[in-house]
Amino acid sequence: MPAKMRDLAAPILPLSPDATAQAALQRFFSEPELCALPVVDDEGAPVGLITRLALSEAFARSGSHIPIAGKLAIEAASPRPVLVSGDKPAAMVAGAAAKKNSRALIDGMIVHADGLYVGFVSPETLLSAVAEENIQRARAMKHLKARAEETETGRADFLAAVGHEIRTPLTGILGLADMLCEADISKSARGYARAISHSGDHLKRILDDLLDAARLDAGRLDLRPEPFDLKKFASDAEALWRGCAEADELALAVSVRRGSEKRIEADPARLRQILFNLISNALKFTDSGAVSAELGTQQDGNTLQLVMRVTDTGCGIAPADRQRLFGAFERAEEGAASEKDGIGLGLAVASKLAAAMDGTITLADNPGGGSVFTVSVAVRKAGPRLAVDNPAPPTRRTFELGRVLLVEDHDVSRFVMREALRAAGWQVDAVENGLQATLRASEADYQAVLCDLRLPDVNGEDLVDEFRACDNATAKAVILAVTADASPTRRAQALAAGFDAVVEKPIRSRALVMTLAEALLAAPDRALLRKAGAL
Repeated sequence: MPAKMRDLAAPILPLSPDATAQAALQRFFSEPELCALPVVDDEGAPVGLITRLALSEAFARSGSHIPIAGKLAIEAASPRPVLVSGDKPAAMVAGAAAKKNSRALIDGMIVHADGLYVGFVSPETLLSAVAEENIQRARAMKHLKARAEETETGRADFLAAVGHEIRTPLTGILGLADMLCEADISKSARGYARAISHSGDHLKRILDDLLDAARLDAGRLDLRPEPFDLKKFASDAEALWRGCAEADELALAVSVRRGSEKRIEADPARLRQILFNLISNALKFTDSGAVSAELGTQQDGNTLQLVMRVTDTGCGIAPADRQRLFGAFERAEEGAASEKDGIGLGLAVASKLAAAMDGTITLADNPGGGSVFTVSVAVRKAGPRLAVDNPAPPTRRTFELGRVLLVEDHDVSRFVMREALRAAGWQVDAVENGLQATLRASEADYQAVLCDLRLPDVNGEDLVDEFRACDNATAKAVILAVTADASPTRRAQALAAGFDAVVEKPIRSRALVMTLAEALLAAPDRALLRKAGAL
């Protein structure tokens, strides 16, 4: 059950309005865990909040302790402390605080019941509670399978709907956590913000695995073969995971076996998903030593096989667990592996992806200790890269930051996106439905439009023609689709409807800014590459 503010409130003994600054300072010295002291009048109503930082700064400004020590502590207090009802959910309060009152996430909040003091909630306590709720939500995802429809198609539809509903609030969770990490807050509070971000990322990975498993079971996961360079595929994988390995003081190497085909044709995104899943697991279950991945091709009769072998020096997997671990929601029962987080979907998804590509995954012991996962999938030899595949580098283009129209009905998502774009330098007008969007688009010149595909009054795809029909610069704006449906089919539909690019929820601030900038740089020669208002 979501935590209420009264559940988090610490019954800190408050100060009276006539307490001296010296008395407040002595309380902070004697109780080093305190970050603030509420001030409550004789009737029990909160009237102020004295923070350790504010009082210390007041003493520092005085030049010595003598002039200020005898003054009233209330003079160093915030005259308008953040008050919150004890019945409010902690998650709602954290979101509102980030949106409307950043001081609450720095100073803390006084909890009251019918106007009377109940206790105090520090920023660390609030962020910790929100992080714990995120962890609980991630664990709850394990039970979605039991609530899905019996048929595979029904389960896929059910999870797609659940996925949409989860990805949207995840934008708020991850976006606000990112903002807090960059805010001027205490080291401990930043740690809690990072914990929220980590929990949100974990929930996103679980959700992605659930959706992929459902699509695979329902036969809805389309493969998209294309030619790619095997050595670059390997080097990109090593570059991505090197930081994680170094953080755990592990060696990591991803190589291509000599004599392998240089270019092959397959679905690189799904191969990458399989390989990354295995590397991630190997790093997770290896406390010391190394993780290596060797990629290579070999001929098997008339079929060319890509073999990816991931070896670790970790805790190993008991023989009784090996086959079972490739099933959905299965984990090791005993040993160090059972203590790691996860719901047991990664290997199941990887195995089904390999099967969809006419391949297999096998597991064996590493003679030096640990495990060896071997993936073998059917691929095709690709021809040499043509000259058309190596176009001359495009002329470097620049653009001035102009005005952006944001159309998003979810309050927290709209707030996160608006603040991210404003922080990057854009002017942003934010609306929550299609009617407001068309009115704004006809009244102002916009360099770009970001439009959610599911709005309360209209399908976002139907607005593209409205924007293009404007009698102003908005007609030539870059238009980005914002969607919680991350499927390739949905992306293709959005691009076919006339959107220039797609932004998938949950939205991270840096990714949003980068996607918009890349879309503007890739746009045809339009005046919007100057400033929309100059057209």
